[in-house]
Amino acid sequence: MHYIRRYSSLCTNAWEQRKLGELVSIASGMAPSLFNQGGQPYIKVDDLNHSQRVLTSTQTTIAHSSCMALIPSGSTIFAKRGAAIMTNKTRITGVSAYMDTNMMALAPTGIDGEFLYELIGTIGLSRIADASTIPQINNKHIEPFVVTIPKSRKEQQVVAAFFASLDNLITLHQRKQGSVKCT
Repeated sequence: MHYIRRYSSLCTNAWEQRKLGELVSIASGMAPSLFNQGGQPYIKVDDLNHSQRVLTSTQTTIAHSSCMALIPSGSTIFAKRGAAIMTNKTRITGVSAYMDTNMMALAPTGIDGEFLYELIGTIGLSRIADASTIPQINNKHIEPFVVTIPKSRKEQQVVAAFFASLDNLITLHQRKQGSVKCT
């Protein structure tokens, strides 16, 4: 669960509106020429289903390629086209990796990486995507998108840690509820 909007309205410290494109470096995936012939993780949309907050392994690995952009660890990744956008599955890369053409990465440059992850989850990918018959997210959607963030990187870290703890607590309670058996 993500609650940044509610938290930002309660804070007294300075927050500012910024264009998302000013805070991140945007990368899209590419099709590899060599599958399973190397040790570099290659992220596909399905890999989002096999991890929680941080993605550290993938089902496919490829050889290192100088033609493809290596997505840095700590980037927020998500599906950039199709119905997968509506699931709002975002992850943080726990390792440097390559990505499939259906994926997009936002590497934090002017924002805390954990705060970026929480922010994107709060906004919802469907609010960023275009409204065509097949939803998609491109640079032209990310760059001008206005977000509200704490001016202080330290406060961004505090907010992100708070919401990560809250998410973990909710997940723990959901698991606990699922394991309770009625007699």
